Parts: sequence; structure tokens; C-alpha cells
Amino acid sequence: MNRILHSQSQHNLQSRDGWDCAREHRRRVMAMLLKNASQMKRLCVLGAGNCNDIDLPELADAYREVVLVDLDGDAMLRGVEKQFSGASSPQRSAKIKTVVGDLTGISELLSQAVDAPQNIDSIVAAIEARLQQPPDGLRTERFDTVASVCLLSQLVHSVTETIGAHAQLLSIVQAVRRQHLHLLRHLMQPGGRGILISDFVSSLTAPQLPHVPSDQLPQYVRQLLNQQNFFTGLNPAVLAHQMQTDSEFADGLQRLQSTAPWIWDFGPRQYAVCGFQFDTRRDGPPDAIPQPPQRNNDV
Repeated sequence: MNRILHSQSQHNLQSRDGWDCAREHRRRVMAMLLKNASQMKRLCVLGAGNCNDIDLPELADAYREVVLVDLDGDAMLRGVEKQFSGASSPQRSAKIKTVVGDLTGISELLSQAVDAPQNIDSIVAAIEARLQQPPDGLRTERFDTVASVCLLSQLVHSVTETIGAHAQLLSIVQAVRRQHLHLLRHLMQPGGRGILISDFVSSLTAPQLPHVPSDQLPQYVRQLLNQQNFFTGLNPAVLAHQMQTDSEFADGLQRLQSTAPWIWDFGPRQYAVCGFQFDTRRDGPPDAIPQPPQRNNDV
């Protein structure tokens, strides 16, 4: 087991009993996943983990097939078994498939950076080269709805925790972010829907976050962003800007929408979360995408 997988496994073990405290977060996530659901459609959820932020029986009722993807296969299996224990019908659970995979292909390289910090420059170069290649796994799959559920922050965190203050840190974070957006598009059917849900700041650096009333949360979040208080590479304004201006991602994109922020109660800490939803055209030229908003500086 490489270090990145071990770290993620430990994180999932510590949070596997977080079903109850994630109730409001799960409600928000499920509202986005069910908005375009149909028994004729297939759903892919990237970053399923313990499955605490998705209701699998409800998704099985809404979709023809649900494919869960995560680096930690044991966490997914625990989550599936927990939600389908008891009286759930075999027909519902049979609609749930799991795929174990490294969605960036760089976890081994990051593990090497921990084991051999003296070789960090060559490892950084290898990471940058690996991120230019198509991701392994699911290469030929296409889905009607593809959702990334609080996965991007984990991918970025694995980089920032591994290579620290290296001179190429930001460029690698940006490459990971870009590759993840391209993966979402790669997995979408023409006319499909993409959903990106991302946490971007926690109560560790914003201790007032759990106490902010929901109607004041957007204003509070704007203040945090203006103060540069957000996870590296995960400023929502920058994410929106990239989705609107990255030619590979934006080709054929229409109806890009963002949600108001909400709070994810993770137990020992809370996160501010936002969601993006985007559709693609089945054919013909892309609709015009609204001009990007004023962007905040990325860090």
C-alpha cells in the first residue's frame, strides 16, 4: 500500500461513522444528483469514499446504474454494505458498481516524493509529465451524469502535503485541477450533465464558519476569499473562471451554474462547500457561455 492510499484509508476509517452529521450536506449533494435522474440513465460518482454524502438506495431507485469510483476500495465496500444491509432489495444493490482507481495516476509518484525527498525535482517533473496523459481506468466509459463529490480537495491535499513549499507546487496543483475537470468532460456522454462539488475552506482557518447563519454564509465566504482564506487551488471563483475559459473543457459546454455555499459538518471540523453544474450539447455548435466573473487571485 503506497503512502497516499494509506493516508486516504486512515482518513476514511476515521470518518466512516459520519453519516448522521453529514445529513444536511448529503441532502444538498443528493438534490444535485437527482435533478436530472432517470431510470434510463447511468451515474458515475468520483470520490465516493465511505459514501456518507450519497444515499445509495435512493440513487439506485433513480438511475439505471450507479458507478462509484475511489482510490480506497475498502471504504466504498463498507459504505455499500452499510447502506444496503437489512431489508434493501438485491435488485437495488445490484445497480451499484464500484471501480477502484487512481484518478490522477500520480499517487505512486507522490509516495516516492515522501520516501526520497532528495529527488523531489525529478519526481515533480515526472508528476507533471504523468498529468499530461489520459487517466487510467474508465477510459472507454461514458455516463449521462458524472459527479465529483468533494474529491478535488483530496487530490490537491495529497500534493500540498507531499511536496510542501516546492517551487513547482502551484503549477502541479493547477495541473491536477485541470486534469480533473478534463476527466469529468471525458466521462460525460454528449448531452450529459457534469457536477463538481468542492469544499474550499474549513473551520480550522475560519473558526466562525459553524456559527454563520445560512443567509449570511455567502457574504462571509466572500470575505474569506478576499482575505485569501481558502484551500490552495480551490477558490470557487477561479474554478468557475477555468471552466469558462479552458478551451478543452468549455467546448460544447452550456448552462454552467453554481450553487450558493453550504456547510458540511464533518464532525471534528466543518467545511464550506459549493457546487457547479454544467451540461453539454448533443450536437451542433456550443451555446455562448456567460462571461466569467471577476476572479480572485489563486494561491
